[in-house]
Amino acid sequence: MDLCLGRRRALSQHLTEEIRSLSSHLEESLKLDFVHSLDGPIYKAAGTTRLEKIEMIPGPVRSRKKNRLLDYQKLEESLIIRARGNKYTSAGIATFLPSKSGSQIEIRIEHEKGAAFLLTIPVRYKRLGCLSTGEPAMKSTTILWFIKECPIALNTV
Repeated sequence: MDLCLGRRRALSQHLTEEIRSLSSHLEESLKLDFVHSLDGPIYKAAGTTRLEKIEMIPGPVRSRKKNRLLDYQKLEESLIIRARGNKYTSAGIATFLPSKSGSQIEIRIEHEKGAAFLLTIPVRYKRLGCLSTGEPAMKSTTILWFIKECPIALNTV
């Protein structure tokens, strides 16, 4: 997994390890929870604290099909509040998307230094209750959660 920040500079070894650790933790968490819900997507969110501990963000235990988008939005809002509140150094959301043609896990990870990646991992059902994952495909993406908010200048002329 080659992690680069733009074209100019590469991420340090410490940042690379933090991102890999968070992505593997989210992937394993989804694998454990997929047995409970085979009928629709599953969402998990987590962040790495300043003390380098991975903290899972609590989400809904079971959601109805109509509320799945709302569940994702609530997880993302919790993640944004914690990321912009300087609680996390890196944050991520993992989504398990089951389908008949080919299931996959999508993990979006961002770091406060400005790195953002989207990992797509193909999933195959080996037998009842077991998942087999393939090689992840990774691409850079835009940062959403760690952006610095600009102060608004009021023109009072």
